[in-house]
Amino acid sequence: MKGIRTLLPMGLLALALILPSAAVADEVSECKLDAKEEKKACQLVCKEEARMAKDLCRNVDHECAETCRDARTLCLDGTVEAPGPRARREACRATCKDIKQIAKDDCRAQFATGTLELHECFAAANLANYLCKQPCRLDVKDEIKACRNINKTCIKACPPAIVE
Repeated sequence: MKGIRTLLPMGLLALALILPSAAVADEVSECKLDAKEEKKACQLVCKEEARMAKDLCRNVDHECAETCRDARTLCLDGTVEAPGPRARREACRATCKDIKQIAKDDCRAQFATGTLELHECFAAANLANYLCKQPCRLDVKDEIKACRNINKTCIKACPPAIVE
């Protein structure tokens, strides 16, 4: 019984030391999430400011240019009912990525870690992934180019920038 009385305070001390470190870890994690969100917000602001400066350099009305950019995005991404070329390309590439992951899992099942056979198997999976992606890109290349050309034509048709 005397041993339990000795261990109990030590256990409580250990628990008291662990709980604050868990709270500190939560605070660090929250701080990192806040920093990531702040970075995203800054990037959006910087992107918008850069676009405004670019439009001003081109002597193009910013609102009109933004409308053209939105139309380009819609052309590239399409809708849920009718995916655009960029969305179809990414869906195709996702299939290739899945196939590559399955191939690499098969490699791990067949060969020991660190062996030349495993390395060669991974290289073959990566090559197969690359070859799988090529038609994804080529199938939509002309459509993507057309969306970009429409955007350029649209921006050229915008009125001059109004400098205040």
